[in-house]
Amino acid sequence: MAHKQFMKKKPVPQNSLKDNEPLKKMTPKKSSKKPQLLRGMKDILPQEQPYWEYVQESAQQASRAYGYQRIEVPVLEEYQLFARTVGESSDIVSKEMYDFETPGGDHVALRPEFTAGICRAFIEHGMKNIPQPVKLWTDGPLFRYDRPQAGRYRQLHQVDWEIIGSHQPAIDAELISLGSHLLGDLGLEVMARVNSIGCRECRPAYIAVLKEYFKTHKKNLCEDCKNRLLKNPLRVLDCKEEACQAIAAEAPQIVDHLCEACREHFMKVLEYLDEGDVVYHLHPRLVRGLDYYSHTVFEFYLQKDQEEASPAALLGGGRYDYLIQDLGGPGETPAVGMAMGIERVILAIKEAGVPVAQPPTPDVFLAQIGETARKRALQLFEDLRQAEIAVAANISKNGLSDQLSLANKSQAKITLILGQKEMIDNTIIARDMENGSQETILQTKLIDFLKKQLKK
Repeated sequence: MAHKQFMKKKPVPQNSLKDNEPLKKMTPKKSSKKPQLLRGMKDILPQEQPYWEYVQESAQQASRAYGYQRIEVPVLEEYQLFARTVGESSDIVSKEMYDFETPGGDHVALRPEFTAGICRAFIEHGMKNIPQPVKLWTDGPLFRYDRPQAGRYRQLHQVDWEIIGSHQPAIDAELISLGSHLLGDLGLEVMARVNSIGCRECRPAYIAVLKEYFKTHKKNLCEDCKNRLLKNPLRVLDCKEEACQAIAAEAPQIVDHLCEACREHFMKVLEYLDEGDVVYHLHPRLVRGLDYYSHTVFEFYLQKDQEEASPAALLGGGRYDYLIQDLGGPGETPAVGMAMGIERVILAIKEAGVPVAQPPTPDVFLAQIGETARKRALQLFEDLRQAEIAVAANISKNGLSDQLSLANKSQAKITLILGQKEMIDNTIIARDMENGSQETILQTKLIDFLKKQLKK
């Protein structure tokens, strides 16, 4: 069972609790050690948010434009959902998944990917009965106990797209096209690697050939690949160890063993990509790391990294025509999906120097002096906001010089100053921050005054 040592709670002794008796809270031991971020986790600080908003908003706009509907699935699912779909022999399930047993005895796991949960929701909510194909998208955190490195964390974030209910190769191409154009719109020069891994009819014969080839090189394979050779030889093609990659480079290619139906499907996908001007090349050793894939698989990389042995994939996916049926859903429910790693994309955007819009600056800064003015400023701030005037303030500050300094830093065009005299006169001072000129106006005429000034 993968990584229970990181998540599993201590078992409750049998018969130690009566029915409906709440668990007693444990008093934490005092420690002088400062709390620290767990290895592989990351705080996303305010200065990072513009990059996250840039990627997430672009993904949302593209999803809507291509006709996807948003879905939310839980972070926590039954362990067996992922074991059955992703595969017991996959690195995700065998090494990386955070799974544990609840006090009620349920074996659960934090989601390591989105597709399994979305397929469960498709089955559970009878989505087969609505017009097909169903196009869904989502985003959020995933959890994998992976080795932390640049752009890779144990709590990672992805945007995910799924199209369920169509065999058409045009659907594969549409998804790849969405990925290509989205990454391009984000300012990245990318290329897709594309392959077909066949179907359940033609793949077994290829696996037999592949297994015989790797057996002749078994002594030079890494320990993981020796195990993969027994459970799923296709995974040897996906190994990142240099020695294994060198052996895999000379392995038989699956495109030479596809059945006629798979070959025809794949050729049509490529024809659609050619018509759509998607930059891609065939990669005969691309298999992806999940058991549920069939037919088309693909990954996107930066064009500048194409010559690297193991470039970091920004986005990847493939077709999975058997998964929903294997989960107990209706037969003949083909599907295709993909996911984009937000952290990796942001890292690529930073390295490429793509300009990202910073948060908008306020037009007006509201300064106040004294307790009476502070109380009035709270309501005045809301009045300005309701009038759609971009306003900023810092009610905790008392001194005018401090607030004027904040107004300068915020790049506000006008600073409003409200003090004791202004409260008595029902006026307010408006200072032009560019030339330093100021005038006193009635508070009742403030909004009209500001709108005229800000139009200049």
